[in-house]
Amino acid sequence: MEIGSVTILAIEHVLSYISGYYRKWEILNYGVMDVNGTYRAPKETIISMFEILIDAIILVFLMNHLVSMS
Repeated sequence: MEIGSVTILAIEHVLSYISGYYRKWEILNYGVMDVNGTYRAPKETIISMFEILIDAIILVFLMNHLVSMS
């Protein structure tokens, strides 16, 4: 069973919304201001880095798919 590109992008979109809402909640409840005046939370940075990693992996797979089509 092959998962299509649209399905993967939809799943990534939902994960992005979930992580965004969690980050906002965590910053409101546990956020502290850093040197630059930005509120940071303990798990917020880890979630952001994980989301960027997933986006990069999806981008590589989609680019590979597009190149293989031509």
